[in-house]
Amino acid sequence: MSMFFATVEELSCAVRHPWVRLGALAAAMALVSLMFVAAYQWWPVRGDYDAIRDMLAQKRAEITRARNTALVVQSYDKVAPQVETLRNKLAFDGGQAKLLEHLEALAEKNGVIVITEAYEEGKVRDGFAPLHLRLTLQGDYAALREFIAMLHGLPSWTVLQEAMLARAGRETGEIKAMLHLVTYRTAASGRKEEQT
Repeated sequence: MSMFFATVEELSCAVRHPWVRLGALAAAMALVSLMFVAAYQWWPVRGDYDAIRDMLAQKRAEITRARNTALVVQSYDKVAPQVETLRNKLAFDGGQAKLLEHLEALAEKNGVIVITEAYEEGKVRDGFAPLHLRLTLQGDYAALREFIAMLHGLPSWTVLQEAMLARAGRETGEIKAMLHLVTYRTAASGRKEEQT
């Protein structure tokens, strides 16, 4: 322990020496100078780094915008042909009798029997007049499924709103289907649009 105190006493004497004080001052000035030189070199590099980072963020945003634009164009190209088909289906002007004729032909094509049919005009909204059709059909499951799958092939925009299936009889294995179909059409010029 006495050696430790002796070392501390020697250092405290050495610090009082003028050359040691001058050396400590020179070392402190050299350290401050080194810090200024490092800051002088670092500051422009940091500015360049920030500029590159901002440029990279801008390029990423441009790439994202270009990718989104490409997706929109691709989606539009995919949907554009279907828009004209939808317009034609909405403009279907065959009336209820013609629509029922198409549905009966579709049922006959698929081997399905139309038991009952009822229709009701819906309220005109946003320029479209829905026609609600309630059909009761009978046939085997595959034929009914094919009938429903082929609704999109009608010249009108007819959508299956609700379907209820039940056995027609125990012996036959046939199914009775109660379908609620909605056909959307542009409102006839004679009908006024009702406000809700």
